[in-house]
Amino acid sequence: MAGSIPSSKDSKARPASQSEGPRKKHKATPPDFSDSNSLVTFIVVENKGRKKTETKFTVHKEVACYHSTVWRAAFKSNFIEGQTQTYQLEDTTSRAFKLLVQWLYSQRIQVRQLDNDWVRNNAISESKDEDYALLELWVLADRISNAKLQNCTLDKIDQIWRKHHTIATQTLNYVYTHTSSDSSLRKYFVKTYACGLEPAGFKHLGHHLPNKMLIDLAIFHAKQRHIGVDIDLSEFLVPIEEEAKNGGS
Repeated sequence: MAGSIPSSKDSKARPASQSEGPRKKHKATPPDFSDSNSLVTFIVVENKGRKKTETKFTVHKEVACYHSTVWRAAFKSNFIEGQTQTYQLEDTTSRAFKLLVQWLYSQRIQVRQLDNDWVRNNAISESKDEDYALLELWVLADRISNAKLQNCTLDKIDQIWRKHHTIATQTLNYVYTHTSSDSSLRKYFVKTYACGLEPAGFKHLGHHLPNKMLIDLAIFHAKQRHIGVDIDLSEFLVPIEEEAKNGGS
């Protein structure tokens, strides 16, 4: 009956929405390409010297929306992205976005440095470029809220480290500029360098590392030290000349 008041029994069976607690996150439907003509365009804007370049990537809308809640909200909104079905990015690179598109469709990333015939020393410039692309991809994946892509990217970075025992040191400045202090990417590099670099390596590479990373390395080692270890002062006393002579006689 229209306008009827629910009984107390009905009220108990159907509590008010305020008391229902947090709702479960709605999971996007996996792409089935039933609407394969529905496409979205990504425009990557980069500053190269004094001029800007634009690189366009076209992706199936259902693929983009499935892999990113950020993109899903944008393309289904009344904002400019929703109206034009175009998304502009000015904080990444075309080389990183190319890898992202690879992953969107295959959940894999092609990394040249991991090929069997790759010799890093013969292609240092290309290695450095790929190192940057992977780090840029990790940061991009973080911004579009895709943890799976972040983890896949980090796995490739780690494979490069384990195979070649190096990664372009200059890229660490990018990491520290584009991540937060509690970033898992920062923590990965701090532990990798702390555990994998010989003392001589720190002397050689120290001036290339970001200042904040040096602090993080110091904190990491401080946490690893044995608590309560006594200091033997004699290790640090400066030899007195007379004692040195007597000791040598």
